[in-house]
Amino acid sequence: MKIREYEILDKIGEPGGMAVVYKAKHQSLEVIRAIKKLHFHLSTNQSIIQRFENEAKALSILEHPHIVKVYDFFREEESYYLIMEYIDGPSLAEVLKKSAIKERVALEYLKQILSTMSFAHSKKILHRDIKPSNILINSADVIKVVDFGIAKMMDRKGITSTGFTMGSPWYMSPEQIIGHELDARSDIYSLGITLFEMLTAKVPFNDTSEYKIYEKHQKEPLPSLKEYNKKLSADLDSIIQKATAKKPEERYQTADEFAEAIDIYLALSEFGGKTKATIADFDPSEYMKIDKTRLEAHTEFSPATIAKTKLAIESMEKMFPEMTKEKQTKTEQDKKRTAYQQATVFQEDDDTRGVNGKTSDLIDRKKIDGLETERNPHLFKYIMIAAAVLIAISGIIFLLLMDSGPDQMALASGKISYNAAELKWSELEDVDFYQISRKKPEMATFLALTNISAPLYTDTTVTPGETYQYQVSAYASGGKIRAIGELRIEIPGIEFDFTADIIEDKKATFSWNQIREIQAYILYRRAESEELREIYRGNTPGFTDLDLKPDRSYDYMLKVILQNNSEFESSYLNIVTNVSQKVSPKLAFGTLNINSTPGEAKIFMDGRELATTPFIRKGLTAGIYDITIKKEGFSDFNEKVSVRANKVTDLSPELVSLKGTLSIRAKPYGTILIDGKVLKEDSPTAYQVDLLAGKHKVIVAHSGLSARWEKEVLIEGGKVRDLIVDFTKMCSLTIVSDPAGMIIVDGVSTGHQTPKEITVRTGQHAIGVRLDGFEMVGGSQIINIENDLPRPIEFILKPRK
Repeated sequence: MKIREYEILDKIGEPGGMAVVYKAKHQSLEVIRAIKKLHFHLSTNQSIIQRFENEAKALSILEHPHIVKVYDFFREEESYYLIMEYIDGPSLAEVLKKSAIKERVALEYLKQILSTMSFAHSKKILHRDIKPSNILINSADVIKVVDFGIAKMMDRKGITSTGFTMGSPWYMSPEQIIGHELDARSDIYSLGITLFEMLTAKVPFNDTSEYKIYEKHQKEPLPSLKEYNKKLSADLDSIIQKATAKKPEERYQTADEFAEAIDIYLALSEFGGKTKATIADFDPSEYMKIDKTRLEAHTEFSPATIAKTKLAIESMEKMFPEMTKEKQTKTEQDKKRTAYQQATVFQEDDDTRGVNGKTSDLIDRKKIDGLETERNPHLFKYIMIAAAVLIAISGIIFLLLMDSGPDQMALASGKISYNAAELKWSELEDVDFYQISRKKPEMATFLALTNISAPLYTDTTVTPGETYQYQVSAYASGGKIRAIGELRIEIPGIEFDFTADIIEDKKATFSWNQIREIQAYILYRRAESEELREIYRGNTPGFTDLDLKPDRSYDYMLKVILQNNSEFESSYLNIVTNVSQKVSPKLAFGTLNINSTPGEAKIFMDGRELATTPFIRKGLTAGIYDITIKKEGFSDFNEKVSVRANKVTDLSPELVSLKGTLSIRAKPYGTILIDGKVLKEDSPTAYQVDLLAGKHKVIVAHSGLSARWEKEVLIEGGKVRDLIVDFTKMCSLTIVSDPAGMIIVDGVSTGHQTPKEITVRTGQHAIGVRLDGFEMVGGSQIINIENDLPRPIEFILKPRK
């Protein structure tokens, strides 16, 4: 079987029942790829196609070492294909089928996933289906997150699909279950559940009923880790409890905050845990990741734990004065950790261990702390001699490592403007390249910008009014870091002078200063009874409005758009024709931060559509603004907001939901479930229920006919939605396969060979084809059938291995 220039080698799986994934080889390039093909019977379903395209778009945006890469997306012969990176390793789910994962390994995996989610969330993308089967581990033990098929692009419309369950019951957040608007904290909940499973090989909430699982997520407390493994610590249990809090505001608010808690836990484990023989047991790199000033914010830890962590950090800082937070790169940390581990004398673990942590045949002890032995009376003497030698060696290693650490490098700022920041430093000898990294002060980690050879760099991607922290690392041959320097730079806000110079009876002339790196100036005008409208767009700093009337009052507003798409607005400038004057707005700027519950609501400022929530506008001229927030299914919110100079003004309204009515009837009768709750059992009549505007999962089941119908239904405020599920209705569909085989419906043979038109009852069915010695490529197809299907359902059979 071939797809374009790819030869299909094998079937990998069928994630979500929407598509089949193949392992394939590019015939000319001879590289292995994964090909995801949308099932043929779904290729005319626009919502499913949109979901498939969503995955391609999300992956194209998310270039990250822990996210599977996408190479191509296309349609061919009435089907859709996604060409992706092939991962040569198992999923986390496959690993957990065998056993739980060791604590340290699980936490290292989690940190990779958190790094991925932090990056995705920074791009305004939610995954919404985090679970072990969507986390792959390649042959290099590197995590790869896959299946962004139901990812939500927070600043785009029309992405959410209908007719499919969004997420997996065992990992869904309470707010996701009831259909509320989601943010990053929903992914954090799913990650907390996933960590629980990694450590115990069990999901915390399980049942034979999907609806009872939903109920447990919403109402039942999370079980303690110690119920499954008494060796796991209370602090680690507290971390998971916080990540999976029922209320989003009680969870970690960002992936970076979750990762910070893991760093604190790992550092404390390193300091107060199993190794106590020499100074070389302590790994300072763990403490350099932690911001002491943020320890008190982690209320999931006990006061004793916080105090112990502070003590550990202070101890490390005294032992390693030249090493400061975030100045030790991962490469150097790994080298030092390896050296320290090699210098370890004893490990207080469940197993008796000797030099270098390996099980020793010479040592037989019951209490390693007291070095008590029973079999060999001379053993204590041998141990003390070995310990003295190793302590001396560890001290030498310690001094060597201190000497080999990176030097501090002085950075200086050159020219700084609203659109550029220049970094300068002294050129070092024997340096291959300098790596430039940057972060905002509130971020936990630096992100690399570029590698250069000269000791000068100009960052032209800055935003006016922002503060950045830069790090420059000097790399010598072999990847060793010779020196590190850091510098904090505040980018000045943009300033412009917008004035009305000449005002006459029918015209007015405006001017403003020329700004560098300009994309466009936009001038808006409104009369007393008009909406604000654009009257000029261009690059010239000036404009004469000739379309005025005598003795009228007009308001003008100037917007500046820079090349990097940053936008700044003046306050309103009011003029009256026939009055000779020169006026200009006050150039005082503030910040407006607008959120809403639920999110993704449209924001209108002074009658003009601005953006969607959440939204932050920096560099906004101080003044009073008329803010309206609108969302379908909710009442409009309106408020006059005062933006003050050099202040952040927050506006976070909770929108009032409108209600609609769902009228649903099952023929001849059926049990009705909405959002996981049974509302009516075996009802033969129409059932009406008022629901909040939005999408709701509706299931109708007929126990006598073993029939089930499932769909996501949109309820509009103030409207009635009628649904009839007719289980007495038979629908026709055509099944074809290559080669021909026996048609199977819901696991039962129909007695018909393909190609054949058959009839099935309204509802959800599993359709397949069986032939001795063969297997279906892609497996059975799960289809919700309400009417006759216009296109055949296709199957490809291949010889069974």
